[in-house]
Amino acid sequence: MVYSDYMSPEYLMQGVLSFKSDVFSFGVVFLELLSGMKSYSAFPAGKLVEHAWKMWNKGKALDLLDKSIEDEFSVDKALRCIQVGLLCVQDADDRPTMQSVLDMLEEEGITLPQPKLPGFWFDTESRLKYDYIDSTNEINITELVCR
Repeated sequence: MVYSDYMSPEYLMQGVLSFKSDVFSFGVVFLELLSGMKSYSAFPAGKLVEHAWKMWNKGKALDLLDKSIEDEFSVDKALRCIQVGLLCVQDADDRPTMQSVLDMLEEEGITLPQPKLPGFWFDTESRLKYDYIDSTNEINITELVCR
């Protein structure tokens, strides 16, 4: 099992846990339940989160649903669930709280925001979403001298 698929990007990259880290993990598991696929084994060229994001942007999000649960959801409910899952895997600043996620799932009258790019985004056509500053490592050597 590849645990990093469930860990939030801010934890993997900076070692920082927040109260929204669990929301990211929930989003991954929620998308797994909806699709019937494991995140780490779903696709040879990418993860389930990336696939779900691409399908959402192409207007083909319903193709993500597992055939065994397809009849259990109305089209609106299925799209809403996928949208909530994608909102959960956004960057930490854009990610909802767990209470907001529960509200979005329970109260169908709430208008949901459009999901933004997932927080941890690898793509074969582009590089990691996070920008890194190129730097040259400099070494300073300090010699300690006792008195």
